[in-house]
Amino acid sequence: MPPRKDPLRYTCIAFAEGAFLCRVGSGRVGSGRVGSGRVADAATPEALLFLPDLPKQPCHQSPARGRKRKVIPSEEAPAEGKRKRKRSDPEQEGKYYSEEAEVELRDPGRDYELYTYTCQELQRLMAEIQDLKSRGGKDAAVEIEGRRIQSCVHFMTLKKLNRLAHIRLKKGRDQTHEAKQKVDASHLQLQNLLHEVMHLQKEITEGPEFKSKHEEIDLVSVEEFYQEAPPDISKAEITMGDPHQQTLARLHWELEQRKRLAEKYRESLSNKEKILQEIEVKKEYLRSLQLCLNSIMQASLPVQEYLSMPFHQAASVQSRLALHKQFASLDYGIVPVTSDCHYLFSAKFVSRLVKWVTIAHEDYVELHFTKDIVEAGLAVHTNLYYMALVEWGTAKLQAIVVLNPGYSSIPLIFQLCLNWKVEKTNSNDDNIRAMESEVNVCYKELCGPRPGHQLLTNQLQRLCMLLDVYLETEIHDDSMEGPKKFPQENMCLWLFRGPSRMKPFKYNHPQGFFSHR
Repeated sequence: MPPRKDPLRYTCIAFAEGAFLCRVGSGRVGSGRVGSGRVADAATPEALLFLPDLPKQPCHQSPARGRKRKVIPSEEAPAEGKRKRKRSDPEQEGKYYSEEAEVELRDPGRDYELYTYTCQELQRLMAEIQDLKSRGGKDAAVEIEGRRIQSCVHFMTLKKLNRLAHIRLKKGRDQTHEAKQKVDASHLQLQNLLHEVMHLQKEITEGPEFKSKHEEIDLVSVEEFYQEAPPDISKAEITMGDPHQQTLARLHWELEQRKRLAEKYRESLSNKEKILQEIEVKKEYLRSLQLCLNSIMQASLPVQEYLSMPFHQAASVQSRLALHKQFASLDYGIVPVTSDCHYLFSAKFVSRLVKWVTIAHEDYVELHFTKDIVEAGLAVHTNLYYMALVEWGTAKLQAIVVLNPGYSSIPLIFQLCLNWKVEKTNSNDDNIRAMESEVNVCYKELCGPRPGHQLLTNQLQRLCMLLDVYLETEIHDDSMEGPKKFPQENMCLWLFRGPSRMKPFKYNHPQGFFSHR
């Protein structure tokens, strides 16, 4: 028998650019090219290797796997040439195998068929190897090695298909991302256009509803305009048939009228300043006259003693002098209170006298809230009439004062009218009547120490204090946010009493609280 040969070892040496090389042991067994469809050269029948058709494309490692491209230098290249090839060589770069470019040329359907075929071949080879191992035999090792080599080639094919699939996936994601960006850009542009459309629609809606400022101006009627306006402004032949030009002409006429009124207003202010200066001069004269009267009174003391007529001790003269001083202070909005009368008033009140003027008897009679005094015959021509205005915030209390020539033996008479929310007088508000009673009926409490010449200013001060109590005890709407308009500073035992809900107007000294009478 011939000697038994050692099992041959088949090794796949290279698989690049579609070529392969197989060795058996240390000698060359066979070589071939992928897709050639021919059987490789072999020393024995077991070395036969059939390779499936593959596209003939340059081969390189996939960039997705992060491997560096390698170029195997030839043995004849000098060392200097090796250094040169380290640099970028366009010709050499073009020889690199690019799977990304290959993906563009390959058909995914054929790759899928190749994948299916390779898997089937692997299953077949694995089954044959398992069968050969189970049967055993002399040539089983050689056949197993051959099928193992074929299996390695199929595994390399699967790895290549896997890389190509990943490249396709990445390109698909990039294309999807690019398409998404285009869609996002188009969507943003659509949103901008929709916003512009909404803005234009809003402008179109607001256009007919536009209200010009001239509509708030109270213009003269059209008939009055054509009667009073000069022809160069009215231009009847143009404006009669054109509402727009007519409105412009009426506005022009309104402007001219306002310019004239403004000029008259400036002239009135100038006259007012002159009159005020004259008043100041007269007041200064009256002040100096008071000093002169005092000196005359002092110089006439011997004559008064000789005639037994001490005018400096007469109550009426002293009362008139005190009243004159009070009027001088009231003209400036100051209510003078002497130190011996401070105990009559609370220290916490806000209302202040803002106006004190003289009014005529005819004006007093025309007031609707003074009819009771007029009908009672207490408003005669010999009396003097004054109007005092007391304010706290938006509340305004108007007091009409009747001064009898017999003052201070005959007290003053106050009639009140409160303007806050609505107009309130003694005819529609019981508390206004109670305030009038505090200053008219209870006046003796306000005379102070003898001789009681400060009655007028004490009554006005009491009136300011009563307005504070009236406003502080008003019911506050808790549903409204923010602080109270009139916070309560004075202490009251009871805010209301009786069915008329009367307020506590009586001031108790020295306890410092208010109570009902």
